[in-house]
Amino acid sequence: LKMTYCSHCRGLVTVKPCYNYCSNIMRGCLANQGDLDFEWNNFIDAMLMVAERLEGPFNIESVMDPIDVKISDAIMNMQDNSVQVSQKVTKAGRWGGQLGPL
Repeated sequence: LKMTYCSHCRGLVTVKPCYNYCSNIMRGCLANQGDLDFEWNNFIDAMLMVAERLEGPFNIESVMDPIDVKISDAIMNMQDNSVQVSQKVTKAGRWGGQLGPL
């Protein structure tokens, strides 16, 4: 008697599959996926590198966390140097909107 299907693949989960038959079928079914092994490993390595980078200095939380302080500092700097900023803006306006020597 020759097996023509895998019991698990046919949904007969109570019937124990023949190990050799199942192994042979799986090798045939997954043969094309074996070609992806090298590229899949490259993809996984790249994703791990991205994850490592996001935990370091490029972590969005560490970059965005002090943004309110940076904005406040910029506003304070603008207010402290308002005369110089106004002069530079006026001078730039005289150059026709193009930046001249600031």
